[in-house]
Amino acid sequence: MALNFLVIGGGRLGQSISTTFQLMDIESSILNKSSRWLTSQEDPKLVDLLANVDVIVWTARDAGLPLNPHNSEDLWVRFQDVIQKTSWKGKFVFMSSAGSVYGENFGEPHSESSTPNPLDNYGSLKLYHETQLLINSHESGFIPLILRLSNLFSLTPSDPGIIGATLKSMETKEPFKLIWGYQTRDFIHIDEVSKLTLELLKSNASGVFNVASGFSTSILDLIGQLENIYNQKSYYTIEEGFPVVRYSKISIEKLVSQIKRYPRTLSNTLFE
Repeated sequence: MALNFLVIGGGRLGQSISTTFQLMDIESSILNKSSRWLTSQEDPKLVDLLANVDVIVWTARDAGLPLNPHNSEDLWVRFQDVIQKTSWKGKFVFMSSAGSVYGENFGEPHSESSTPNPLDNYGSLKLYHETQLLINSHESGFIPLILRLSNLFSLTPSDPGIIGATLKSMETKEPFKLIWGYQTRDFIHIDEVSKLTLELLKSNASGVFNVASGFSTSILDLIGQLENIYNQKSYYTIEEGFPVVRYSKISIEKLVSQIKRYPRTLSNTLFE
């Protein structure tokens, strides 16, 4: 797999993917908004950069709030413009969001053919960028690979989600705020996402794929599992109201058919 990879976004997913590539002896570069290639407003610099890139893996925050300092929508627009101008012919991997794009689920798990129903601006913008990428790929000739990710996690107190909040409260004995608690989510370890991304690339996958574990659990059940495993109590207060998405179930049939294995689940990670 002698290709040149460019990872856009220096957050936890971008770092995990870059590390996975390094462990597999795959040449890759990782860029964030402060990189000299990206701080310049001169598009020729991006043209020179893309001339030596076969695969772009986009993990940057393209759909964040405009006032968020980590928002990279302006960079997304520039990249799409330069790709069209240069007729770049590589593969573009775009990290999207399954829960935000599909919305709520009260029946069968959402598959890639399910009708999207984003319930907030983040999901709407992610879906818009997916559509934009597919249109641009037809016009410019590059290959799109859109990965709709479920809830990423790592087993550390620094994890920005519910798992990190629970582990941190075990350490500090300080409560965190929880809305409702009965919402279901499909959790998948961030390093497993990196491995699945590489496996999809090696299999010459293209189009849209759900990247998830295929199993959903409620937040309260998850907290209970963590308390049992670590034999410690966590502390939280439950606030009134409901989350934007209450129930989420994601189909991985297409993913499994492509890579010929099942992803590691939350239980696999917790009990290994």
